[in-house]
Amino acid sequence: MEGNAAEKVKGMMQSLQTILKITQQEGKDLGGRKIMQVDVEAAKISAAAESLLRIVESLKETALLEDAKEANRNVQRIENKLRTMETRVDEEFQGLREDIGKMMVELETKYYTTKGLV
Repeated sequence: MEGNAAEKVKGMMQSLQTILKITQQEGKDLGGRKIMQVDVEAAKISAAAESLLRIVESLKETALLEDAKEANRNVQRIENKLRTMETRVDEEFQGLREDIGKMMVELETKYYTTKGLV
């Protein structure tokens, strides 16, 4: 694509130089043929400019899509980290439930065994 853009710019410059050569001829009236040649060169410049604008638009779209892909990858990484954290927290809660359950059994046992002694 870059080579194509470089060719377009080179062609634009050549057309502009041709127009300048034609229009800078002192003392000579520009005949119909030369005016047509200027029109042709101007049309070439216009076509090349439009082509360059399409290339730029394509590059912008590509950049936006790449940014979107990178954003999606970042979201996926964050989501994976959050899932890992969720799993770890669930495991810790499960451990706490088991510890609390054991403590409750111990407390109930102490309560009921000491209740009878009073």
